[in-house]
Amino acid sequence: VMRSRAEPHRSFVFTNNIVYFNTGVLLAGPWATNDFQMDRNLYFDTRVGKNPALMKFGADSLNEWKRRGHDLHSQIADPLFVAPDVDDFRLQRQSPALKAGFNPIDLRTVGVRPKNVRD
Repeated sequence: VMRSRAEPHRSFVFTNNIVYFNTGVLLAGPWATNDFQMDRNLYFDTRVGKNPALMKFGADSLNEWKRRGHDLHSQIADPLFVAPDVDDFRLQRQSPALKAGFNPIDLRTVGVRPKNVRD
């Protein structure tokens, strides 16, 4: 997640997302201020697994990040995609994302589709 600049007002709201990654950092850019809202997200860095102590939210640990008022209802967990290594990002029935209320997107309606199936 990249933030380009801090602003003197709530600059964005980031909620109800699955952030799944295996390179880079979770938060890039300036995160020292608190003029944004992040909550009810599921985060998973495949390099560190389910260990929240290894996940960094900018310069903060998850607990420090939550003390700042962010991601109070978020979790670090494997979303249990069907087969992410072959780009199948459907969620398995036991996914913690589904248990947290995440509503999957019908991926058949996303991206470029043949003209005969466009709405």
